[in-house]
Amino acid sequence: MSASRSGFIPIADVPDARRTHLFHPERVSVTVEPGVAWPGFVLEDLRTAWHLATLCHAVYHERQAVEETLQTFGWEWIARVERDGVRADLFRRGETIVLSGCGTRPREVQNLRHDLDAAWVAHSAGGRVHRGFADAWSTLRAELQELPRPNVVTGHSLGGALAILAAAEYPEVGAMIFGSPRVGDVEFSENFRGRELIRYQGPADVVCQLPPKSLGFSHAGRLAVLAESRRWLDPDPSTASKLRRRSQWSFASRLPWLHPRALWFRELADHAIHNYCRILAMAAKEG
Repeated sequence: MSASRSGFIPIADVPDARRTHLFHPERVSVTVEPGVAWPGFVLEDLRTAWHLATLCHAVYHERQAVEETLQTFGWEWIARVERDGVRADLFRRGETIVLSGCGTRPREVQNLRHDLDAAWVAHSAGGRVHRGFADAWSTLRAELQELPRPNVVTGHSLGGALAILAAAEYPEVGAMIFGSPRVGDVEFSENFRGRELIRYQGPADVVCQLPPKSLGFSHAGRLAVLAESRRWLDPDPSTASKLRRRSQWSFASRLPWLHPRALWFRELADHAIHNYCRILAMAAKEG
């Protein structure tokens, strides 16, 4: 197996399985797709999903590295909030203001502490939530008070957990998250029944399986699985399980461990925000 001339390592239906994409998304350029117009926040529109996923990728970067790129497809960077290693950015397009939470950055020890602190804490909206995620959100909440209030929240990985907690406090916002862990228990997740919240995940994304259901954690919102180069919206558990097994097999059958720069497991490759962006761009262009 060899990389393409561009340096990409396509394996099965994963656009790029390089380790850099997972561990250093800030080193991977934000890709502009001029043909994917912004339709506004439309929950089931793949174009909306691509734009928000791209903002999730942008938040990993330093502002000066991507601000001009964002402007080319219509987004203005309003502000960055960062405290104790937890980061979120505000973006604007017309009347839409998006709060985008940043995912785990391996060099930020506080991020790892928040991820691992899975003790329960009560939530004011009802139910219980992951204490580490709640602490991470609380570090940002005060900083956001003086900034424009978002009407859309998004985030990848840990940022997805932050977006869910933000949506719990701002019940009028729409939410779209990518590769998010479980945040609360069943009672907390019930707060989002009927809300505009959609949760994208790669078919085998390991972070989406954590913390485990056996500990009482539950996902919130509607599920959209990006598998076999398309979106599967609201799949039943049996279909989601089949997609996971098929994706794992197709990935392993291409022998990724033969390439020194590749991720060896589909569970990891599926979590890279760049791959969410690439698959959504392809799906949006195909309609």
